[in-house]
Amino acid sequence: MGRLLPALMLLLALLLPLLWAGSLQEKPDYWLKVEKSVTVQENLCVLVPCSFSYPRKAGTTLTLFAATELTQTPDIHIPEPLVSGHLSRLLCSMPGTCSGVRAPRFSWNGSSLRPPGSGFGVHTSSEILLTPRPEDHGTQLTCRVTFPQAGVTRERTVQLSVSYPPQNLTVSVTTADDRAPDAQGNGSRVEAQKGQLLRLLCAADSRPPATLTWDLEGRVLAQAQTSGSKPLRLDLPGVKPEDAGRYSCRAENRLGSQHSSLELSVQYPPEDPRVTVSQANRTVLEILGNGTSLPMMEGQSLRLVCATHSSPPARLSWARGTQPLSPSWSSAPGVLELPRVQMEHEGEVTCHAENPLGTRSVSLSLSVHYAPQLLGPWCSLEAEGLGCSCSSRARPAPSLHWRLGEELLEGNSSNASFTGPQKADPPQGAPAYAGEEERELHYASLSFHGMRPREPWDQGDPSSLEYAEIIICK
Repeated sequence: MGRLLPALMLLLALLLPLLWAGSLQEKPDYWLKVEKSVTVQENLCVLVPCSFSYPRKAGTTLTLFAATELTQTPDIHIPEPLVSGHLSRLLCSMPGTCSGVRAPRFSWNGSSLRPPGSGFGVHTSSEILLTPRPEDHGTQLTCRVTFPQAGVTRERTVQLSVSYPPQNLTVSVTTADDRAPDAQGNGSRVEAQKGQLLRLLCAADSRPPATLTWDLEGRVLAQAQTSGSKPLRLDLPGVKPEDAGRYSCRAENRLGSQHSSLELSVQYPPEDPRVTVSQANRTVLEILGNGTSLPMMEGQSLRLVCATHSSPPARLSWARGTQPLSPSWSSAPGVLELPRVQMEHEGEVTCHAENPLGTRSVSLSLSVHYAPQLLGPWCSLEAEGLGCSCSSRARPAPSLHWRLGEELLEGNSSNASFTGPQKADPPQGAPAYAGEEERELHYASLSFHGMRPREPWDQGDPSSLEYAEIIICK
């Protein structure tokens, strides 16, 4: 009743002048009609409709006016969704408030209000302009309404919902399930060994949630819409050399997009070394593997190019036997140049490929072929007759033929006068050769049976020698 009495006194102060004026004018039919009961919260204004008539014979009308405790709170109106970086107008209202001296005061506060020089803003208008930022999402904004005469304050607090494009895109890499991922900057280089487990993670902060995409050189490998900061995972269970390249993660929603990339390098030791054979004109003859025999004609040019797959690139070198070849043999890494193949070049040559992860090699057996070189013949008198032998050095082994006059002596044919041709051991008086030269000599012999000089051979008189022309055919 403490608040009801002042309100009732105010109502009587309004009604008594009317009634007093009616009684002074002695109009008994004067009457006033108003609501019997009106309820309004304190400090708020109310409109009370009424009607009256003159005169009124008897009686008065009494309206009870009750003011209850103020429990109503302000309304905060946000006319459109809040978008980061876009200006929005917010309105705070209190239905039923009075104007004039009894009008309330409005104030705002919240971390999203940033006047110059302040981190926490307070505004004193029922309407404010707000440009939210991503970090304002989920923060609170309060509108406070104060009635100065009554010393009463009411307020309402809302939680801001701010939409924003993807931001803070992070790409990380881990090589095992129990290892913390390593964050990677945009354009960074990641090295992994062949066969390793590799896991790529991509996450972004956005509202609404962004669609995340992993791609390799433009080829989509994984895509999903994730909630919150949950990452999109791309697993490479056993990294292969063909997995190397630029991996990009893209985060996109209706407000924008963001992307980040990394370069994956797959490292492995040298694999499958091969040798390409060509001549001086660079015409490729063939590609050889380990243990191949390579025949070449003496005097020809030879160019051997060694190549292998490896990462990082292997260092290539050539060796003959166990000795590294001098730089004069190589015009470039992995290239062996022989302008004129000679006998001393024969033997095993090896290309070594080496990087920090391992070493591989490929060996070739170089054999030098050359045209026959005829040695001899040698003829000597024997007990059975005349024996002749000849030899030839060549590779591959030559075929030796004897010709007697115009007749070619083939195979093992014989007649009364000769036997041959046939392979033979070095005859007496033949030049002596050792080592490799001896192995390259090939002999043939021819025997004439029953032939005797008629008299001792006069070396000074060639006419005393009976002979037939012997031609050795290679």
